[in-house]
Amino acid sequence: MNLKQIYFLGGAPCSGKSTICERLARKYGFDSYKVNDYIDKHIKEAIKRGYPMISKLSKLAWDEILSRDLNTQVYEEFIYYKEILSLVVEDIEKMSLKRPLIVEGTFILPDFIEKMKIKRENNLFLVSTIPFLLRHYRKSQFRQEIINQCENKEKAFENWMKRDIEFGKIIVQEVKKNRLNLIMIDIENTINENVNEVEKRLKLR
Repeated sequence: MNLKQIYFLGGAPCSGKSTICERLARKYGFDSYKVNDYIDKHIKEAIKRGYPMISKLSKLAWDEILSRDLNTQVYEEFIYYKEILSLVVEDIEKMSLKRPLIVEGTFILPDFIEKMKIKRENNLFLVSTIPFLLRHYRKSQFRQEIINQCENKEKAFENWMKRDIEFGKIIVQEVKKNRLNLIMIDIENTINENVNEVEKRLKLR
């Protein structure tokens, strides 16, 4: 894996990573790998291989997933992401890169960046503020479809929010501890402003 040609864009859910990834890929002619585009494939492969956390969570209904206590949800979410990330790395290692690649997804975790010794200008984490998260979660059709499957919709939404807020806090702590690149995505910032800041941090301009 030629890490000099790869940019990793991670962070908390609903922080604009996917949109920014698409814009950068178009503007600079990069290839892109958005983890969510391959998630169904990865889940099937993980279950086939017997990955414990993915196998466990795949058997639960959304009501069960979102009704677990907060600490359990966050803890198991990190394990789940690490299992998926191992399959993402396998995909990337198989690629014959002819131009730079930007890899985007919540599954990109700070300890992976630190372990792989990826340069600061090749990684960036985006974490949204709580007001930003609230505004965009309410608008998310994907999340609404899942919430509609739950018996207590308001409680399920509240638990999901709490989980992702706590996840974001841990990401911020880990990024700061390892002195990695971090941008807080605020409700007052426009998408163009966020893209410009990402370009600066990744030294694309």
